Amino acid sequence: MTDKADCISCGKKWVEIYLVDEFNQPVFDIEYELFQVFGPMTEPRKGKVKSDGIIIEDELFDIPITLRLDTQSLIEKMSERKLRKLRGEDNSIVKSKAIEMNRSYRYTTIGPLCKDKIDIDNKEYQDKYPFYHFPEQEAFKGLTLSKLNTIYVIEICPFRVWSLILHHTEQYSMINAYNLGLLSQLIYNNDNLYDPNSVRNFFERQCFDLSRYPVVREKNIKAEYPAIVIDVPFDERYDKAIFLDTEDKVQHGAYTEGSTQLFYIQNKEQFIIAWRGSQEGTDWVDDFTYRSKDIKIHASEFKIDGKIHKGFLDAYQLGKNFFTDDFRSMRDDSKNKNLFICGHSLGGALALAHATELSVNKPLLYTYGAPRLFTISALKQLPKFTHYRHINNNDIVSRVPPEASLDNWLFNIYGIFGTILGGAISIVDLLGQKIITQYGEYYLHHGNPVIFYEVCNLIEYYDEKIPNATHTWHYSYFNDRNNKTKLYIVPEINKKILNKSFEKEKEFISNLSEEDKKAIFPEQKNPEGNGGTSVTDHYMGRGYLPFLHDQLLELIDHNKTPKRLKSRERFKVALENNTNIINPDLYRKKTLEAYRQRNLYFLDLQNSMESSLIPIQENPKEIDMLLQFKEQTYEIFNQ
Repeated sequence: MTDKADCISCGKKWVEIYLVDEFNQPVFDIEYELFQVFGPMTEPRKGKVKSDGIIIEDELFDIPITLRLDTQSLIEKMSERKLRKLRGEDNSIVKSKAIEMNRSYRYTTIGPLCKDKIDIDNKEYQDKYPFYHFPEQEAFKGLTLSKLNTIYVIEICPFRVWSLILHHTEQYSMINAYNLGLLSQLIYNNDNLYDPNSVRNFFERQCFDLSRYPVVREKNIKAEYPAIVIDVPFDERYDKAIFLDTEDKVQHGAYTEGSTQLFYIQNKEQFIIAWRGSQEGTDWVDDFTYRSKDIKIHASEFKIDGKIHKGFLDAYQLGKNFFTDDFRSMRDDSKNKNLFICGHSLGGALALAHATELSVNKPLLYTYGAPRLFTISALKQLPKFTHYRHINNNDIVSRVPPEASLDNWLFNIYGIFGTILGGAISIVDLLGQKIITQYGEYYLHHGNPVIFYEVCNLIEYYDEKIPNATHTWHYSYFNDRNNKTKLYIVPEINKKILNKSFEKEKEFISNLSEEDKKAIFPEQKNPEGNGGTSVTDHYMGRGYLPFLHDQLLELIDHNKTPKRLKSRERFKVALENNTNIINPDLYRKKTLEAYRQRNLYFLDLQNSMESSLIPIQENPKEIDMLLQFKEQTYEIFNQ
């Protein structure tokens, strides 16, 4: 190399370039070329990047120079390089060191550096090349350096993409609950790539954009829910999300038979299916219609006997009839992958139906606010697969159809009159079954319950009707609404803890027997409610997701959920102080104490939620990505 001082004296220039990744490690052993678009240089300068990542060229004319690298080598090397946790150029350790050493700094993706265009399997994406890594105005044109006699530090973004962190395990996973909850909300949006809230935008744009983490938005409460993701090599990216909508008039014409929506997507290891819930008016009619169908006759694909909710079966089979090839692909392509299925409301019932049909593929099912789908005899024959069903407090949809045999001959009358008359008689029948033992083909839930339960202290109240008279004390009880709190309860977690360690059981302060605990969470049924039903508890984006989000955030960093913790502590203090039961009636005393012990047990379950993070603790990189979640978000607290 000619001495730099000599170059300056003769009018020639030099340039020194350091190629590094996001951890300031050299990128090397790649062929390069430096050329000037105009000027006397007729041939590009060629060479191979040294082991320290340095390119040095001198005797250059004082004209901007452009750098390009061998495309294939660059892709191979940058696909395996690590991604720093904190995104954005302002968080670059490379930049700060370059500025400290008075060097010129540039950040780039691989697109501008690539010498030649290559064929990339775009998996039917609208973009021929992924927009983030290959910016349309810059890709394959080289990286131009305008100032010579300069040392450049060029930080190259790894050629990677985001993938959702999901664990295919029987154990309850808070990460699964949150991420699949996000997808159960995402399916309510459209399929427009340019809509920032759409399914395709999430997977085709946000999962490629390494400048930030993907989010799912809820416009009604103006919330952004960051997804828990991990970076993977570009070759392991998701395929195009396939959005299926029976009301798509472009694809199916102006007339449709009903409303069913879902999407499915896959990558190297995962196969994900998300079903949309109750949105259109016909969906709500399905939810609150109690008529059933014989499975063996009308739904032989489930390979069981018994009965199934007619409205939900019709919605499921509508999707199958419209998208026969897609359902076949979902069945075949998910065989050798980790299969995840999710859905909210009606979507939860349809997700259960789909998981039943795909049971041989070992689906992992998470549902939210799902209604009952099968009757008791069908549930007894259902093949085994893991299902966690989430219930938000008094969610009304999770209580339909009722735990009763409500089918009758009036449903068979043609038209809407049959539905109206049959529904009316079924309600009358329901009132009768409240009095007697359940009989016939009554509906039950499937799966392990996860309850977002609002608890109150039961307060004893008494007054003296007639002063100084005997037997004039009046006792009554009411829920102390000033000291309520909402708990995240997963009974299945508690079972596993108790089975593993007797010492853990000693730590529990509850005096409830195992029989008492089973009575609180009866198998295949909803737990006893705290009074009334609620439509607002049913919403996914405003009801389920905020509570999922805050619980996850608390497990990572309880300092970021002060309102949630304060609410629980206030409740606990009131509970511990409420021990002086003055009613002389022994039955009443037992009732109050049982209620108090139940609440203590609920607090035990809340405190055991840390074990819901066990599936992620085996992977240090996943833990790092989980910690990034807390840096992006704040407590919502919608209790």
